[in-house]
Amino acid sequence: MIFVDTGVWYSLLVPKDPSHQKTAKWFDAVAQPIVTSDYVVDETLTLLLMRGERSKSSHQRD
Repeated sequence: MIFVDTGVWYSLLVPKDPSHQKTAKWFDAVAQPIVTSDYVVDETLTLLLMRGERSKSSHQRD
């Protein structure tokens, strides 16, 4: 089981992030279950909003 924190989610969701390609490849290749917490989800949504990624943050709430 792998715990994924805010920076990884942000990198995955934002294509212009410098680590996006590497993160996306890692998500495709990882064989273990991925977990996170509600605090990390909240922090990720806040980070998306603060960095101008409003459409991504509202989409993830659905």
